[in-house]
Amino acid sequence: MKTKSKPEQTPSRRRRQPTEDHSKNEKFERYVSEQVMEKLGEVEGFKSIRSSNVFGDNWRVDVFCVFESATELSVFKDTKIDYSFFVRTDDSGVIIKSDPEIVSSNKFGKGSIL
Repeated sequence: MKTKSKPEQTPSRRRRQPTEDHSKNEKFERYVSEQVMEKLGEVEGFKSIRSSNVFGDNWRVDVFCVFESATELSVFKDTKIDYSFFVRTDDSGVIIKSDPEIVSSNKFGKGSIL
């Protein structure tokens, strides 16, 4: 008699193993955020900033700000991304390129380019 062999079962999701790059990313998240905020200067309604490593030395940086939203019955505070940048860093985490350019505290591009 022939017996059917069961197909090999592979996990649908593989557990991510920590690597040197992962620890480097954690180390540089704060440093990249600090550089962006230094170049932006004072940001009206600033709430938080998030730097995420996309790949290699490329980062997506989002700056969240609070704004007031009015309805017929009330005014409430909400959060939105006011600034978003795609930045490239060198091996030490220093920003060498940004798209769009980081301008000081003016989301409409009328500030000084840094």
